[in-house]
Amino acid sequence: MRLRRSKIRKIKNVDSPFTELLSLLKKYQALADGLTALAYEDDQLIVMHQHAENTIEVLLQGLQCLGQVVDMSVQRKVMNIQDVSAIGALIAAISNLTESLTILKSDTNYELRKRGLDGF
Repeated sequence: MRLRRSKIRKIKNVDSPFTELLSLLKKYQALADGLTALAYEDDQLIVMHQHAENTIEVLLQGLQCLGQVVDMSVQRKVMNIQDVSAIGALIAAISNLTESLTILKSDTNYELRKRGLDGF
């Protein structure tokens, strides 16, 4: 089987790489009414939703702790500006990942509700 080359050669969303990555990884199927739906089995959607929810919680707790550490380090003058800058880039990436996972969680939640699996 020969793979076709993609015509997409330019990154569309440089500042939000996780948003772009997860949007490219989602599988959709066309429905008879012309709409689309996530093309996953029920159990796969449930697992995706649960992993997204758990990961969001871990990331947010980590961001909170990181913020406290940066605050204490700056107050005590034990951190230089380059370190703060690097941590800022990390926080931006974690924030984008959290946003992307929130979108994934919302999409899976919507699809599960459409399938009558609200409480899964």
